[in-house]
Amino acid sequence: MNGSGQAVGKAASGGIAAGPVLETARLRLRPYGWDDAPAMTAFLADFEVARWLALVPHPYGPEHARSFLEKTLGGGFPDKLGLAIEVDGRLAGGIALAGLSALPMLGYWLGPPHWGRGLMTEAVAAVLAHGFGTLGLTRVGSGIFAGNEASLAIQRRAGFEVVGQSEVFSLARNTTVTHIDTRLTRRRWQETKR
Repeated sequence: MNGSGQAVGKAASGGIAAGPVLETARLRLRPYGWDDAPAMTAFLADFEVARWLALVPHPYGPEHARSFLEKTLGGGFPDKLGLAIEVDGRLAGGIALAGLSALPMLGYWLGPPHWGRGLMTEAVAAVLAHGFGTLGLTRVGSGIFAGNEASLAIQRRAGFEVVGQSEVFSLARNTTVTHIDTRLTRRRWQETKR
């Protein structure tokens, strides 16, 4: 559904996944489409992006973007809200809430030309508002690979609290990496918004 409650088209009828469209002051968060493949490939091929993500291999090529989009557009992630982040009509990154039926996990990435402008803080706020409001979530998990202080700052601004540490395998690094685990409850999110 878009911000006014209307559903977007299905993949079979236009190459766009079903899902909400969320608008912020500078962003449009919308379902992925086939046209996103080139920008997705370019951004995720950059090791400085991929190294902070658990499930993105390095090198990342067009075949990886195609595989992701085939699964996304074919409804292969039924327990996930995954949205493209669009800036000025172009793909800039991605954001997702995965595992909606259990503990939803927030994940996100942004292409380097868009870093340092507060765009991800804006995207995270919009997705959390949708998750806690429209979807009725009571808590959301997330985290960062150790050393990703910029991402941890985004989460702290949203109200996330560090709850522990784990070891998570990184495809891009091909090794297990220390992961700082974070959580956010609906109550804390509401308090943070005031």
